[in-house]
Amino acid sequence: MPVRLFYRVMLIVATATLGAQNTAVTMLDLAAMVRDAQALGKKSLRLFTGRLHIESQTVGISNLSGFTLEGIGDRSTIVGHTLRPIVIFERCRDLIVRDLSFDYDPLPFTQAVITAVGHQGATIHYRVLPGYPELDIAYLATTAFFFSGKHRGWKDGFQEAYYRVNLPTGPDTGRLEGLRSAWLPVFSPLPGDRLVLATRRAPALLLIDCTNVRLE
Repeated sequence: MPVRLFYRVMLIVATATLGAQNTAVTMLDLAAMVRDAQALGKKSLRLFTGRLHIESQTVGISNLSGFTLEGIGDRSTIVGHTLRPIVIFERCRDLIVRDLSFDYDPLPFTQAVITAVGHQGATIHYRVLPGYPELDIAYLATTAFFFSGKHRGWKDGFQEAYYRVNLPTGPDTGRLEGLRSAWLPVFSPLPGDRLVLATRRAPALLLIDCTNVRLE
């Protein structure tokens, strides 16, 4: 799932055969590619198209100045595989990040439909929707984000609520209990509404002590 917004000269490409199709997984060392570009005096780095999987848990890039990191027509996607930031820029200035997307695999959230609601939302029963991660420990978040079952936008009047516990009742069913904080009396989740349980604890792109960074 792209969240808006990834090589070294040496690429590691693994190809697996699935039936009659070949699936190529391209791994990349983005930090090394940026260092190589800097060593050659370049002020830009253009990445390939496709889904580009980072080799490390987080890519750390620091002390860039007047540099452009770009994809090709928004067809380049950097894929991370942990709940940490995918790329951390530190002490960079006059930096442009253009035509890139960030994605996570597996998803850093799961989405469910509400099946039953207790008094004023104190308890919520839900079922994970097909195609989203099942309820292992990583997805049992106690903060829930709410969306309307009618128009699929944010739930009118409120967006989130905080619970004490999130209990799995099956591989794809669970129950939020012990409402700690919500916008009462506006808070009124209904059966059929959607909720999202997010596990990512940091932004995909993290800027530390940076100035004049533009995302285009």
